[in-house]
Amino acid sequence: MLKKFLYKSYKSFSSISKWTKLHLNSNYYFLLTLFIISFILIFDIRKENKFPILALLISIFIFSLFSLLFIRFKFNLKREISLFAEVDKNLRYKIIIENKFKRKIVINYIELFESPLPSFEEFINLKSPNEERYNLWDRAVLYYRWIWLVEKFKIAKSKKKEIILKNGVNKISYKITPKKRGILVLNSGNILISDFFSLFNRVKKYDKQNQILVYPKRQYINPEIFNFKKNTRASNKQANKKDNYGYDFFSLREYSLGDNKRDIYYKSLAKFDYPLVKEYSKSENNEIFLFLDSFSKDKDLFEKSISLFYSFINPINDKTKISYSSIDNHIFNINISKEKNELMKLIVNINPSNKDNFHLLIEHVKKLKNNMGNLIFIFSYFDQKRQDFINKLIINNIEAKVIVTVEDWFYRTRYLIHATRCSLLAPF
Repeated sequence: MLKKFLYKSYKSFSSISKWTKLHLNSNYYFLLTLFIISFILIFDIRKENKFPILALLISIFIFSLFSLLFIRFKFNLKREISLFAEVDKNLRYKIIIENKFKRKIVINYIELFESPLPSFEEFINLKSPNEERYNLWDRAVLYYRWIWLVEKFKIAKSKKKEIILKNGVNKISYKITPKKRGILVLNSGNILISDFFSLFNRVKKYDKQNQILVYPKRQYINPEIFNFKKNTRASNKQANKKDNYGYDFFSLREYSLGDNKRDIYYKSLAKFDYPLVKEYSKSENNEIFLFLDSFSKDKDLFEKSISLFYSFINPINDKTKISYSSIDNHIFNINISKEKNELMKLIVNINPSNKDNFHLLIEHVKKLKNNMGNLIFIFSYFDQKRQDFINKLIINNIEAKVIVTVEDWFYRTRYLIHATRCSLLAPF
């Protein structure tokens, strides 16, 4: 019962906050504070000249409200905006405002977004990070949980900007920060004009709809992910002739007569009674195939996977061709050597799947084994099915990189790192 009351109260509070953000200025809160202090002083009989101060403040409030009736809007508005953006990256664009007044005028401009509020079930079940560390009162009233949920559900952020408009056409720079992957809709631009004392604003909405494709947040990719090696080993003599240029370290083996002394791994002498020698393999830049497993129980982890998926594709220049295909609309196969097509729209709109038909990926890889180059698999989490899949890659001698975005992946899968060339890597 208490949680339901708190939920309705916080929901109403959010609606009121949105209204006050548009219609009230900082001067209003300053004058309101003076009014409250003056009202309290009325009850102190030792004070004199209290009523004139209170009457002055009231008259300022009334005059400001009355002056709003005479504010007029004579503007035309248009946006020059990009069709693409990224999560947590500022998007700057131009707003063209035509001022039809014959004088300069000061306005405020702000973009507002229809961000969804958390549902009652989400308010009850989702917990903010480190909530167990809050004191008893904070855990009871759940205020900080509500603030965290509102921030989590925001689709974009914007700030009010003060602008001095000259007569005629004005180009204004404005910025917003998208917070969610998907299609961001800008429905209307809000122009605010203040009263004489800058207490209240009169608001005019200009319906100019624009749609922006918001891509995932770009992540740093561990360079080791791209360190593929050819299956065949190169002789040490051949590598040494090239001064190891174009060759990568492959493995260690026992020293034998005729091996170059420069290739001895001297640190091995501290652990073993015999020296080990470095072996090299010739590195090749082949095609890269990305596989994204879209099944996920956690939306946040899935967003990390999508972010990583996008980070592989985004740095590639316009001349590089990319193509994608899906397996049962669930597992997506990207070939970074063919055509791009509608891949970027897919990244914007893809949602986590509730189907865990992971066996389809295993069959797909077996069929394309001979035609594929370097393989990279992206998993949102790790379980027995995915572990069995990696074991099958090992059995079939398929070299691949496996990236698991779940936070505790290392502790449950570390034994696989040295088992094969099928490597588990930290993505970020």
